[in-house]
Amino acid sequence: MAPLLCSARCQCTKEENTDLGTKKSRSKSRIYCGKFVTGPDRGNFSFSLSMFILIAVSFFIYTCPFIIRHLPITGSILTGIAIIMSSFCFLNFMLTAYGDPGIIPRQPKIREDPFRRFKQTINLQINGVTVQSKWCDTCNLFRPPRTSHCSLCDNCVEEFDHHCPWVGNCVGRKNYRFYLFFIWSLLLCCFIVYICCILHIIVIWVSEGSFFRGLLWVLWFCNLSIIMMILLVPVVILVGLLVGFHTILIKNNVTTYERIRQLYRVTNPYDVGFARNCIRKFCSDVRTSNLPYILADPQDAEWREAYPPTMVWPPVNREMWKELQT
Repeated sequence: MAPLLCSARCQCTKEENTDLGTKKSRSKSRIYCGKFVTGPDRGNFSFSLSMFILIAVSFFIYTCPFIIRHLPITGSILTGIAIIMSSFCFLNFMLTAYGDPGIIPRQPKIREDPFRRFKQTINLQINGVTVQSKWCDTCNLFRPPRTSHCSLCDNCVEEFDHHCPWVGNCVGRKNYRFYLFFIWSLLLCCFIVYICCILHIIVIWVSEGSFFRGLLWVLWFCNLSIIMMILLVPVVILVGLLVGFHTILIKNNVTTYERIRQLYRVTNPYDVGFARNCIRKFCSDVRTSNLPYILADPQDAEWREAYPPTMVWPPVNREMWKELQT
């Protein structure tokens, strides 16, 4: 079986598309080259990326050389930290935006007997707490625990946290850690930019000697630093709130979706202590992406009959799954 390298939205050669049979995702997500997935809202992502690049380029071209020239040791240290953190931030930004959040492939539709309805929920026991697994009419499966269907991407996502419009993708089990690294590093980058811009203003102001004349020099020579500081005010406030909010969520091992819906107001079956919660979020094994299976799923899949439906994820046919990974 030929390896799945692209979807119908990719720019491929004619031979590759013929070989692959023009595979499409039946949801609103866009899959590129069989490895990268994004949501349908790319406008906000483009805006976020443009702002990130614009401020980074302005900072490294305009502010950093001045700081290094007048404060060699301090400027060099701050510039080095800024380069490392901005690179780390950009990497996690792209991993969140183009990484698989944990999409569960849709299953073939079932042929339902009009005189016989199956139960839409299944009760599961997790650490002594009853948790319901609900049937998804769109994906034709019982959702695993902590799984929710994203209305924007039209996918069931494992450990669904939320759909982030600024990265244009869902945040779930497989890219949540990258999202956390992104917002933490972004907040630190904003602090570094503020420190360097303040140093830029202080050096210009003090070097003049006169208070009012120094103020005029600051407005004339530090205008770009002042603009960057103003632009980053809402970013610092928003990202700071996100960092604090998600730190609390990690402490209690709760997702944003679960917190908003208040699903575990009495007992949370997934809370195993702060240390183990952190280990599960950051060190858990992320399984192989399901994107190849999604692309391999035929559009004209045969109807299935099961009362109640038993086809859940992962697929029962392990041999087919192994073949798809080759």
